[in-house]
Amino acid sequence: MQIPSVTPGAQPDGVETDWWAGWWDWSSFGPDALIGIGTGLIVAGIVSVAGRNAQSRTLSELVMGQQQRAVDAGNSLLRSGFSYPPGPMPELLPDTSNMDRLRDIVRSVPRGEPTKPVIGYEWVVGVVDAFDRLEVAADTVLGHVRRHGGASPTSEITEALLWRIWSLGNVNPKYAPYPMTTEPPLLEDWNEGGHLAAALDPIGGNLADDTPFRDEVNEYLRARRMLELYRNAFFQVQNTFRAELRGAPQKPRKRAFAAAFAKAQRHGRDVVTRAPESE
Repeated sequence: MQIPSVTPGAQPDGVETDWWAGWWDWSSFGPDALIGIGTGLIVAGIVSVAGRNAQSRTLSELVMGQQQRAVDAGNSLLRSGFSYPPGPMPELLPDTSNMDRLRDIVRSVPRGEPTKPVIGYEWVVGVVDAFDRLEVAADTVLGHVRRHGGASPTSEITEALLWRIWSLGNVNPKYAPYPMTTEPPLLEDWNEGGHLAAALDPIGGNLADDTPFRDEVNEYLRARRMLELYRNAFFQVQNTFRAELRGAPQKPRKRAFAAAFAKAQRHGRDVVTRAPESE
C-alpha cells in the first residue's frame, strides 16, 4: 500500500486550503468597499447640508424676530417725535432716554438675513444712525460755544450763543444747511434771548470771522434735519406698505408682499432725499 506524501504546512489533496473562502468572496471586496464608502460619504454629506440648512433657517428666524422687535420698539419710542427743551439753558439734543433704549435694541440685532424682509427695519436703523451723527455734531458745536463763551458753562455769551443756535434749529427746521454765507445769522436780532442780545457784542468780530464755527452749525442743523426725515420715513414706509397690501388682494401673497415692500422702500428713500423747498 502506498502512503500519500504530505508536505508540512499543506493540506492533503481534496482539502480546501482557504477555509473561509466558502463564506467570503474576496474577489468582490474592493468594489463592495468602494460602494460602501461612497454611500457613506453621500449620506454624511446630505446630513451635513441638512444640518447647515436647519441652522441657517434658525438664525434667519432669530434675525427676523430681533429686527421685528426693533421695529416695534421704534413704533413705541419714536411716536412722540423729538423736542429740544428751550431752557433754562437751551439743549442742542432732544430727550435721549428713548433714543438710548432704542439704540440698545437696534444694536443688539444679530448679523444675518431674515427669513423675509421686516418692514421698517432699515429705517429704524437709519434713525439710530442719524441720532449718532447728531450727537457728534452737537458736541462739536458745544466745543465752539465754550471756546467763545469762556470756561463758565452758564456765561451770558454761552447762553446767548445756544439761544441763537436753538432758534436756528426751531424757527427754520426745514432748511439745512442754513444760508450762512454772508452776515452770520448768529448776530441777527432774534426774539429768543431778549436781554442776551447785547452779550454777543464783545465777540461780534470773532463770530463774523469764525467760518469753521458757522460750518459746524450748518452740519448740526443738517443732522437735526436728517434725524427728523428718517423718523418720518420710518412711519411712512410702514403706512405705505400696509396701504399697498390692502389694495392688491387679488395678487398671490408673495407677489403682493414683494410689490408692496418695494414701493414702500422707494417712498422711504424719497422722504429722506426730499428737498426742503418741496415741502
